[in-house]
Amino acid sequence: MKDAKVLIEGLRKEFDHNVVAVDGIDLHVEEGMFISLLGPSGCGKTTTLRMIAGLEKPTSGRIVVDGQVMSEGHTVVPPEKRGMGMVFQSYALWPHLTVFENVAYGLKLRRRPKQEIAERVMSALKLVNMADYAQRNSTQLSGGQQQRVALARALANEPSILLLDEPLSNLDALLRETMRFEIRRLQQSLGITAIYVTHSQEEGLALSDIICIMKDGRIVQQGVPEDVYRRPKNRFVASFIGVANFLEGTKQKGGNAALFKLVDGTDIKVSGKSHRQVADGAKATILIRPENINLVWEKSDQSDFNFIPVRVENVVFTGNLVNYFVTSPATSETLRIQSTPPIKAHAGDELFIAFSPEDCVILED
Repeated sequence: MKDAKVLIEGLRKEFDHNVVAVDGIDLHVEEGMFISLLGPSGCGKTTTLRMIAGLEKPTSGRIVVDGQVMSEGHTVVPPEKRGMGMVFQSYALWPHLTVFENVAYGLKLRRRPKQEIAERVMSALKLVNMADYAQRNSTQLSGGQQQRVALARALANEPSILLLDEPLSNLDALLRETMRFEIRRLQQSLGITAIYVTHSQEEGLALSDIICIMKDGRIVQQGVPEDVYRRPKNRFVASFIGVANFLEGTKQKGGNAALFKLVDGTDIKVSGKSHRQVADGAKATILIRPENINLVWEKSDQSDFNFIPVRVENVVFTGNLVNYFVTSPATSETLRIQSTPPIKAHAGDELFIAFSPEDCVILED
């Protein structure tokens, strides 16, 4: 493992009345990495970011940046001396200042020479394609332009670490996607370390080298986005990051492809890489992603695929995808299948779903 740019050990934050916001987080962030803290509202992700920034004092634990202790016990380095830039959800631009003056604000507080301020501000504005708006008042900008200015302001101080707290949540869907790629492009071109907070699974998957899924103040799973998506540990992670289908089964026997009996007596094979080993006779929850399921009209005895009879209850066309919602005696839950157009079945049709044993993942709960 490479040396940590940011090292967090046992980080905990309690507010009044014993409310635990962050409960013993450990995190190792390598230089140049883009890491996302991803989770629902109230999971502790923003509080964690604020403690890294120095805006909140931890109850316990330590934060180390480039080998220097930022927070441990009575040692707390103030935010302005941590060498970090932060982009907030609210943009926090001064309405009475121009774009140039907003970006220059932090540099002026640090009493940098005028020439250096001018050079850094214009360089940062060029990075976000806002140099032509330098003398415009911030109130004359669109939401996307304001977010670019907020990003430029953070970059103007040439931080070693960029902290971003749900910076795209106030933008419309199309602009969010554009800005998402813009932030990733800048982070990679500058080689800066970034820690990003979001509740959007799409942002977390698209932006990150590593994602950390948080719940109740703890990191419940972290890893490369594709690995976390394909091999979630439990129902919470599986449901939070992507659309999930669950089957309940009892293990009949092991081997390269374990055999599970579903509630209606249907047998399915499971050989996907999982975090859990299941004993014969034990019950388990099995995950299948919607894109790994096919709709077929006939069951094939020559195929290695699993087949389950289903009835189509609803079909939703979204342009690039068709979503089929189906029911089956094999499960009490409605299953969801996703495929590309054209539409292959309609409400009321009775057919089969087919899926590979390798796409089945056994969950820990």
